[in-house]
Amino acid sequence: MASATVAIIGAGVTGLSTAYHLALRKFGRIVVLDKGPVGDGSSSRAAAIVTGLLWSATGVRARKLALQRYRELSQELPGYKFADCGCLNWFDQESWPARQELLKLYDREEAPYEVLNGEQMKQRWPDLQPPEGFIGLHDPLGGYSEPHEFVPALANQCRRLGVEILEGEAVVKILKSSDRIGGVVTSKRRIDADAVVCTSYAWTNLVLDGI
Repeated sequence: MASATVAIIGAGVTGLSTAYHLALRKFGRIVVLDKGPVGDGSSSRAAAIVTGLLWSATGVRARKLALQRYRELSQELPGYKFADCGCLNWFDQESWPARQELLKLYDREEAPYEVLNGEQMKQRWPDLQPPEGFIGLHDPLGGYSEPHEFVPALANQCRRLGVEILEGEAVVKILKSSDRIGGVVTSKRRIDADAVVCTSYAWTNLVLDGI
């Protein structure tokens, strides 16, 4: 695929991550487009936060993979460090039984956790004051990313790998040739591409409607 071109709409976390992983695989020419600066949308406020164990096998597996990948990215991206701090969720007596049922799922998927009572939580984290009778579900693998660190680090590494990031260049049209997408037109140029990856929700309905 060394001669292929991909146009990626959106320079947020999803678009940049797509570009980064394609660049690692030496896809070819990779162009990321955004109507504003890198990370200008929701990625500037929530680059990645993993706050609790999920409620489906698919979710638990995806979460495990994501947590592993963020730790790897801490080694790959200069200037970025995943906050490897764990995660603690509180449950009162009414809400705990529903979550307790999910412990069997976590065991099957080998997702680590600890169930802690109020006294155990106070001993572990003295500044916490859980209400009487609350139960804690601690995930030692949870954590978060700071957007102001993760987004620039990801963009900079993309550039080092040869990715073209065109800021302030809105996509105004997705090109269609016969029965396939053939590129994009921006506010400044036309880019013919073998593949177009849309990470901006604004284009979703138009793509599904066949442009």
